[in-house]
Parts: sequence; C-alpha cells; structure tokens
Amino acid sequence: MVAIDYGNFIQEFWMAISGKLKTMELLQKYINDPELIGHIMAFEAPFPPYKLVADDCIFEDYKISARSRFMCIHQGYLMGIPATGKSVENREVMFIISR
Repeated sequence: MVAIDYGNFIQEFWMAISGKLKTMELLQKYINDPELIGHIMAFEAPFPPYKLVADDCIFEDYKISARSRFMCIHQGYLMGIPATGKSVENREVMFIISR
C-alpha cells in the first residue's frame, strides 16, 4: 500500500489546473473518474482557462472539504447561452473522498 499525502496532492492538482488550459492528459494525471473529467472539460470549454482558488481546506484521512471560488470569463457556449465576455465568480463548497 502506498501512503498518499492528500493535502499536498490536492494542492499540486489545483496549482496544475487553476488558470491553465485543462487537457485530457493533464486531468488523467490526477483523476481516474471519467465523469469528473467530463465535468471539468465541460466547464473548460465556455470558461477557458478558469481559476479555482481555495479559501479554506480541511484534510482528514482520505476526505477533503474545500471552500473555494471559481473565477473566469464567459468565452463560449454554455447550455445554449453564447459567450458574453463577462467575468464570473462563483463560491462553492466541495467534498472529495478518495480511496
């Protein structure tokens, strides 16, 4: 069994993707869930390259909770809505369980 420092892993992942273009190769380095990769790619298309900023993170064993912000400019179609060029900032809470 390999021990993983999830705090460092998540920080490395966020630094690798935040504000940078998210490619399939980059995401597959960190994620093995095709649905999550699809979700990230679906938001990358209209909001390239969106940023994630972690305001708070709590790590416990293999569980992570994060209060974060999603920041971007609407540059492509999203659910039929054409690009507006407007800045978007959304606050969110994420819970991640990794096993």
